[in-house]
Amino acid sequence: MGCKMCTQSRGLPQKDGGDLPVANLANIRDPLERFEKDFPFYRMEIAGFRQIIYSFGRDKFSIRDLAQRLPAQLWQSQLQPNSKLVRLLMELPGSEPCEQDSLETLIDTNNFLLLAFIWCGGSLEDKGEALFQCLNPPGQSQTGVSANDKEWDKVFDQLCYLATVWTAQQGQREGINCKQYDEEETSKAIKAMRLSELEEPEKVGFIMLVFGYDSKVSKEDFLNVLSQSKCSWVFRPLKIRERLETFQDADLIDEVLG
Repeated sequence: MGCKMCTQSRGLPQKDGGDLPVANLANIRDPLERFEKDFPFYRMEIAGFRQIIYSFGRDKFSIRDLAQRLPAQLWQSQLQPNSKLVRLLMELPGSEPCEQDSLETLIDTNNFLLLAFIWCGGSLEDKGEALFQCLNPPGQSQTGVSANDKEWDKVFDQLCYLATVWTAQQGQREGINCKQYDEEETSKAIKAMRLSELEEPEKVGFIMLVFGYDSKVSKEDFLNVLSQSKCSWVFRPLKIRERLETFQDADLIDEVLG
């Protein structure tokens, strides 16, 4: 299985503690992609970053706890009260005020993992492993993935929501001129993008791309298919937004969802 980049390839640690180098924003035209690069996630390898998140061992964790486990030089200034990053994390689905400390916010672990999945760097192999673990968390079967797994809508639909509706909302809140998404209609389009069995390549749903007509695939086959271009768009929010455009057609949604 290849280790081509989906964002950045594995490299030597940077002086500020980041795993990956600073992006050249002059080469990025999409306003939401530029907005995403305002935050240090893209400087971190998903393989190590998700281990930090798993190490909390809780459904929610505080921003203070997060700051203590991340490279200080890269993250500390961005995690100060009322910073852009803190405002963003406060708006992450599932975030809530801490009862013991009114100035602290508790972050939902699952949604933070999904945000890290699409915003962090890493090889296709590491990204595929991260998605596999989101579907089959530690403690569950690690042998394969089922097409009818109850986690698909919670994982795929939610990460696509974060890449579209939520990111656009946060960008607009920070003054970014970007496309906005109707939440209800986008939810239907995302569901269609997951479930479609239409034959045109650009209209095939993600489940069909991964499984075909099989009900289950092994972990090895799952990681292999995710490394292929037909599926690797799920690793990049920009590519998720681009693919979703096809599924935002009302007639297509009706055809897929009935």
